[in-house]
Amino acid sequence: MTRVVGTVPSNEGLDGHSTSNSDRADSLGDSRRRPPVYPGSRFKQLCEWIPNPLAYLERARKLGDLVVGDLDQYQAWFLFNPEHIRHVLVTNAANYDKDTRGYRAMRLSIGQGLVTSEGALWKTQRRIVNPAFHRKSIAKMADVMVA
Repeated sequence: MTRVVGTVPSNEGLDGHSTSNSDRADSLGDSRRRPPVYPGSRFKQLCEWIPNPLAYLERARKLGDLVVGDLDQYQAWFLFNPEHIRHVLVTNAANYDKDTRGYRAMRLSIGQGLVTSEGALWKTQRRIVNPAFHRKSIAKMADVMVA
């Protein structure tokens, strides 16, 4: 499964601190090599992303488990390795927030829901929907999901 986890401004690493290009690989503990960069100019990448983001992600996945894309004025870090995703979403979740241009735009269209909220509001909303994600609840919905 392909997953995309956020974007960071070009001068920030995955830990939210300012980094140089050579330091970016250190953000996930691998100082031996810099992650591959999706080929092409920013314009070319946007021209590929906008009409078909899934095809862009499939091509990026072939480059490795961690790939840097140059979309708009931001670098997008695409994480395909489950351990990298765990690093961002679980181990170091406190280092990331939803105060980005993308989340602000999303809030305008879908409101302050579970996806876009943070802190106490997010915890309250998460507790409300948590029963729906219990293993037994998901098993009951399996037939509908695959139909």
